[in-house]
Amino acid sequence: MTAVLERGSAIARRRPRRLLWVPVLSAGGGLMTGLGALLVVGFVVAGLAAGQVDWRALLTSRTWDAPNGAYGAAAMIWGTAAVCVIALGLAVPVGWAAATALAEQLPPRLARSVRSGGELLAAVPSIGYGLIGIGVV
Repeated sequence: MTAVLERGSAIARRRPRRLLWVPVLSAGGGLMTGLGALLVVGFVVAGLAAGQVDWRALLTSRTWDAPNGAYGAAAMIWGTAAVCVIALGLAVPVGWAAATALAEQLPPRLARSVRSGGELLAAVPSIGYGLIGIGVV
């Protein structure tokens, strides 16, 4: 015996609750993104209108002397790029090896334990690891 839904029944008319929130969340996210972009554009326009920033010197100079008004961000930019390259150079092989080991090489029981440990590490916010790193270094 099969159930037949009548056209006007409450079950047939009912929409899942989460679908009602999708347009609201999408509109809110779009609004916040638009406001954020407008804020960034406003700050950039105001900064360019002030005319007090030498952009070439800011991006190419290595000296940072606040009392004399010399601000150079080249050292910070290159330092950030170097840290990113080193972090990727370490993280990609380790992540690839861990994924291969979990999927292909470890026995299922050990793989479940290691996967659970990885999920616990992923649950810690990155700021926690940063604070631990500052404390160790």
